[in-house]
Parts: sequence; C-alpha cells; structure tokens
Amino acid sequence: MPEPYIKKQPTLTVGVKKDQPGLSERTKGGTYRGYEVDLAYAIAHDMGYSREHVVFVPVSSENRSTKLKMGEVDLVIATYSITEERKHAKAPDYSVAFAGPYYVASRSFMVRRKAKTVSIDDSRVLKERELEVCTARGSTYEGWLPKAGYTMTELLPNGYDRCVRDLLDPTSPVYAVSTDDVILAGFVKDDPTELKRLDSSAGAEGYGVAMNPDEKGLKKEVCSALERIMTDGSWEKLYADHLSPLLDRTNPPRKPKMAECRS
Repeated sequence: MPEPYIKKQPTLTVGVKKDQPGLSERTKGGTYRGYEVDLAYAIAHDMGYSREHVVFVPVSSENRSTKLKMGEVDLVIATYSITEERKHAKAPDYSVAFAGPYYVASRSFMVRRKAKTVSIDDSRVLKERELEVCTARGSTYEGWLPKAGYTMTELLPNGYDRCVRDLLDPTSPVYAVSTDDVILAGFVKDDPTELKRLDSSAGAEGYGVAMNPDEKGLKKEVCSALERIMTDGSWEKLYADHLSPLLDRTNPPRKPKMAECRS
C-alpha cells in the first residue's frame, strides 16, 4: 500500500484564485475564503491535514500548470476546466492530471447595466456589432470566443478582475467579459448596480482538482476525498454556503459524475 501523501508533504500547498468572489478570493487580511477554499479544506481533512497545515497561494489561469510542474503547489483548485488539451499538453505548457469534476459551470457573458453606447441584453449583439469581449489569458475561452465568432480583446489580462475594470471604464473598448456563469455571478453580486449577467450560452465547463501527473497516489487520495464529499452531504453544504447566494438558486444542480476518478 502506498505511503499517505501527508508523510511526504506535512503541509499541503494549494493553488487558488485570489480574485473570484464567492469562489476564491484573498481578503484584506491576507486569508482566503470561498467555495473552492472550503472544498480544499474538506479534501485536506480527508487526507489527514489539519487546517493549520493547509497553505494557499495565488495562481492565475496562465500559470496553474507551471506552478504544479515546478512543485510550488501540490494541488490546484481554481475553476480549472478539465480538457484533453490540458491533460496532454504540448510545450511550452505542462500536462496535468485531474480528479473530479466537482462542479460543472455554464458559459456566460457579463455586461454593464448602463451600456457605453450599445444596450446589450443578448450575447448575439456582441457578435453582430463586433464588440470587444475580454477573458483571461490561458482560459478555455481564449480559444472558444474566436471560434464562436466573437471579437476578443487583443491583449488579454491574466485575471478576470482586470477584465471587469476595463468593462467599467467608459474609455475602454471592452463591452463584455466572458467566462463561466458562477465566476461572473460573483462579480455581479459584488457590484449589482453596475453589472449584469446574460443568459448562459451553449457549453459547459467541468472543474477538476489538478495535480502533477506523476503523483498517482495523490490522485487516488483526492478522488477518495471527493467521493466522500459527494456522498455525505458536504457537497450540498458547500453549494448552499457559497454558490446558492451567488446564483440565486436554492436547489443545487445535478452532481457531476467524476469521470476523472474512474479513469
């Protein structure tokens, strides 16, 4: 039987986003809070770690795989969509292994309530008027937006908070931010008078817990923890505590089938 991961790493270092309200954000005091933060604590507890031995470090969509490859983090829990390209990456990117998915989000857009010059209530307007859409560098949307016919910002930032600042800047050409519905819901919840989320678009993004592909034992431990979280009521509580207030939806969605833990 393989040695528990805690024997190898007495402290579990987890990469999370620092700028996604409700999901994962860094407070002014330097601590982290949100759905993915509490999910990380739940996984760590199942692996034998106390909260004092879980450390969070910020990651971006662009550097998540590099942080894992360099050994700077043990896990990444950062709205990391599971794709074949990420599991079998080519240079200069690095391959990662996933456990999960633990949540499935829908694609969406966010715009200003008071439009700059064009009123937008449907994402088709963005496409028809060729209005600029911002997303994070390294996200799945970097490839999806142009293929779907949208005009993407030429220089993409490495985080969605910059996209939001550009959207709210009346001098910026950015008319929308595109990413997963649950991420955008957090920004709208923080600034409901200025921002609104459009109806979800076709497509879904399954979030996985990412790790170095060589860490086979670690993946088994994470999958075991997720299985417990999915069956003992923890998943529903995490949703109720964090995502239900964001999405204004009391009932949780259907639990995802954790395909990555079956492979």
